[in-house]
Amino acid sequence: MDPKSHQANHENEVFDDTSPFEANHNLEKPPSSQDDKQEHLEHAGDGDARADFCFTTSKALAISGLAVAFLADAFALVLSSQMAARINQIYGPNRFYILTGSIIPIVATPAAPVVGYISDIFGRRRFLLAGVLLAAIGNVTTANVNGIDQIFGTEIITCIGILFKQVVIASLAEIVPRSSRPFAFGCLWASSAPAQAFGPIIARTCPECGHVGSLTGHQTSTAASITLHQSWRVAFWIPFALNLLALVLIFFWYHPLDQHVKEKGKTRWQQLLSLDWIGCSLIAFGAQLALVGAAFGLFIYPWGNAKTLGPLVVGIVMIVSIIPFEYFMRLRLPYPMYPRSIFRQFRRYTLFLAPSLLCALVASSTSVIWPQQVQLLYTKDTLKAGWFASAPQITGVFLAPIYGRVLQRLGRYSNWLMMGLCVLLTLFAALQAIVSEGSLAASTVLACLVNASYSGLLVGFTSVFQFVPHHYLGTSVMTHFFLRAIGNFAGSLVYSLVLTNKLKDYVVSEVAIPLAHLGVDPSLIPVVLEALTTGAATNPVLSKLSPQALQIAILGVKTAFIKSFKIVYYSTLSFGLVSTILIAFTTDSGPQLQPIVDIRIVEGGHFNVKYDTGKGTIIDDRPWVS
Repeated sequence: MDPKSHQANHENEVFDDTSPFEANHNLEKPPSSQDDKQEHLEHAGDGDARADFCFTTSKALAISGLAVAFLADAFALVLSSQMAARINQIYGPNRFYILTGSIIPIVATPAAPVVGYISDIFGRRRFLLAGVLLAAIGNVTTANVNGIDQIFGTEIITCIGILFKQVVIASLAEIVPRSSRPFAFGCLWASSAPAQAFGPIIARTCPECGHVGSLTGHQTSTAASITLHQSWRVAFWIPFALNLLALVLIFFWYHPLDQHVKEKGKTRWQQLLSLDWIGCSLIAFGAQLALVGAAFGLFIYPWGNAKTLGPLVVGIVMIVSIIPFEYFMRLRLPYPMYPRSIFRQFRRYTLFLAPSLLCALVASSTSVIWPQQVQLLYTKDTLKAGWFASAPQITGVFLAPIYGRVLQRLGRYSNWLMMGLCVLLTLFAALQAIVSEGSLAASTVLACLVNASYSGLLVGFTSVFQFVPHHYLGTSVMTHFFLRAIGNFAGSLVYSLVLTNKLKDYVVSEVAIPLAHLGVDPSLIPVVLEALTTGAATNPVLSKLSPQALQIAILGVKTAFIKSFKIVYYSTLSFGLVSTILIAFTTDSGPQLQPIVDIRIVEGGHFNVKYDTGKGTIIDDRPWVS
């Protein structure tokens, strides 16, 4: 059989003509309209890089560079979030200090889809190199500053680097066969295990800042030990070293060929000007405003304040408006940010968007509440608290490669597997409502099971968003990252609000009323409540209570927290139920698991490589032919 005809037949087997994502473009009919040209851009180059994949030392070094960059980001996120209170104790007080621990998701999340979109057209290697370099600069400057205001500036540099490095998932996906992508991502996720396991051991707050829970909903650290006895700067030298290692590995061994989309008759600058900048602005600025508004409401201003509601409402409106904009402009833009495929491939793609956000909401209940629960109810030993708080994350990351292998082997049943995992996630999250002072073992097991279930869903969602035409891979994967980060942040917002409101009600019935019955001076009761719920154990007002009153107050505060925790865990049922129903209507990803490698990389270590061999995607007025 003629090799070309054999390849054409193979393409027809792999890409279903009824699927806008995988359809084989009809090369016999030249595009005669913008509609045809746009359809042509969506499918140009799909499945053309078909070759036997050989895992060589060079590929191993290139993938190691991507994994180290991923690990550096994980360390940066874990360590910075847990060092906020310690830094404020040294250089504060500063009312905005809590934002130093939340700045990474606030800055690095909003523009993630935009970076993925641009990398689809202009390549990802430059983003990776710029990302690790900027992150390293941000780490080393943060480690040498002497004030909270300075940390804000240096951490923004780090955040921009982390934003650029988020293309690491797409960079890994395109250099391995599509059939191996679930396992590859599972291994990438497992590479963050050192950060998940040892991050809480490396960084911690000061002992007097380590108490958990407050009526303001602030989340404090439960980490333990190393930076308590050493400098807090250690927390930033670790990701700095990892970023330098990633820079070397990526610079010398990650050399992808033809990683671009070009259009005949246009320079690269003209292509840049032709991008969907309105869509990019709506999602990036909208998400930025919404996250800033949420952060203000969580940490600084009341929720009814205009400084909170203004950016939050405007941001949400801008994010939502991108849906009608992209739908009506999908045939009018040269390079739409979101192609019409996502509006047509309903069961294979669109239905997964909402569950990816909602499942993150469910899982974030454990990440928000579990550390507080551990330190409040189970142990005052900060080292033990750090290990207990890390246990769920450790469980999830170590199971990720196993889930990847299972989804790879059972791709025909992937939607049913994900639905089952969603049911388990919802069930385990709600069962955490058994919380009590004596539930350490059961609560620890349930917290680990929550993350074990979510780890499988995370691998599954990431795999689904990788099975798109190659030249929308970055946009798709980064949109998933965007939704997951928004879900995590929204979880912190929702559960902190629920905890705050319920705690205010329960401390009245469990603490204030019993103290009043014991004859405690009514003017002291509000001060006592504030001291106990914020962990101010040295507050002089507590010495004015009798031993009996103090014991009743402490037990009452614990009871109030337990009841509030139960409400939070039960509230996850609604999010999990909606996610399960949506996933039930999706279809499997089995047909997408084909031995196709989208991008080849140059073997060996090189200083300078010609990346454009002329075989990349080129768009013109005729059907594209490789």
